[in-house]
Amino acid sequence: MKTRKSISLTTQTLITIMLFLLIAEAVIGGSLLIQSKRTMRTAIEDRMLDLANSAAVMVDPDALRRYQADPSDAESYSRVMQELVAFRDHSQIEYIYTVRHVSGDRYEFIIDSDPNAPGELGEEVKYTEALALAGSGQSAVDEKPYRDEWGRHYSAYSPILDGSGQVAAILVIDISADWYEKRITKYTMTILLGILLSLVFGAMIALIIIARLRNRVRDLGEELTALSADVDALVDEMKLPGERGKERQEAPETFSENEIAVLGLKLRATKNKLRGYLETVNSQTTGILASLASDYRSIYYVDLSADDGICYRSDPWLEKPIPEGEHFPARYFFESYAKQMIREDYREDFLLFLQPTRLRESFRKEKVLLFRYVVFRGGEERREMLRIAQAAGDSDRSDSFVQAVSIGILNIDRVKE
Repeated sequence: MKTRKSISLTTQTLITIMLFLLIAEAVIGGSLLIQSKRTMRTAIEDRMLDLANSAAVMVDPDALRRYQADPSDAESYSRVMQELVAFRDHSQIEYIYTVRHVSGDRYEFIIDSDPNAPGELGEEVKYTEALALAGSGQSAVDEKPYRDEWGRHYSAYSPILDGSGQVAAILVIDISADWYEKRITKYTMTILLGILLSLVFGAMIALIIIARLRNRVRDLGEELTALSADVDALVDEMKLPGERGKERQEAPETFSENEIAVLGLKLRATKNKLRGYLETVNSQTTGILASLASDYRSIYYVDLSADDGICYRSDPWLEKPIPEGEHFPARYFFESYAKQMIREDYREDFLLFLQPTRLRESFRKEKVLLFRYVVFRGGEERREMLRIAQAAGDSDRSDSFVQAVSIGILNIDRVKE
């Protein structure tokens, strides 16, 4: 009887990932293509507007008015024509001409620089929304091509303003729609080719990864087995002699076709062992800290730069004690503490002592800072002391800047007792 060989979960997963990456790259590439086309179109339109605005500034509006009033004024005609021809010959435009608004949607040629078939004075110009915008004083460019007797074009329009700021005429430049669309198509094809090549190379790389990653998963399983044994050894070292070697969890030792599932079992087993190790360390550390800090009534960690504190031991004598583990605004807390608890003749020095600049200056000379003062507790005066040290890790900095400190408050009367 023939048996069907199943594909391992590693291979299935990697193939799924590869397909997902290919689809994602195709989607992203498509979005990039659309965005790039839009960007290219915007760049061409901006260039057309720049050309139209530059040419409009060159044209003499007074000469245009004189020519419209007297079409036989050869000097005014020649002056405007020379300006249009000079600009046409030094830029990549097909036609450049001036038009005027007559009424409603009717616009007419004034002077056309086309040497072959120029538009005549008074001849109607094809109306577009962009042309109407230019007639109102705003430069604009056609979003869609239009067709007239000279061909199919995109046009840009710029108002020609007279000395009083009024629209004397409109300057128009035409660019061939075929040229415009060929540039867009060429740019699009370049991007599309890059996307296709990226997809091909991505597929090849994914196949190579599939071939190598399966072996790597097996190696990871073996490394996890070794790590699990090392964690067992660490946990045993932390335990008492009589407890060593007990309650060990053995991770799976063999791999089936479902390598990922076995790897997951090994990870969970190792995680549980690490958790046990951390619990042992934390338990012992807590006991050490408790014995070291037994004389402190309250302990705080303060980030001097962020003015942020964390309470590690709460003061039960305060009206509103800060719960352990909670953050609090350090400056406000100690100002409130001084106002509520500290005798008046010590308050100012207490607050000056806790200023970040003062603390940083003091730490240049001393590793541990002390300040004694008097407080009112239970209707009696008692002496207390601040003990401030740089936070763990901060004292190892190569510079002298102190970022964070630990602040402990001791009841001196209690210590002496």
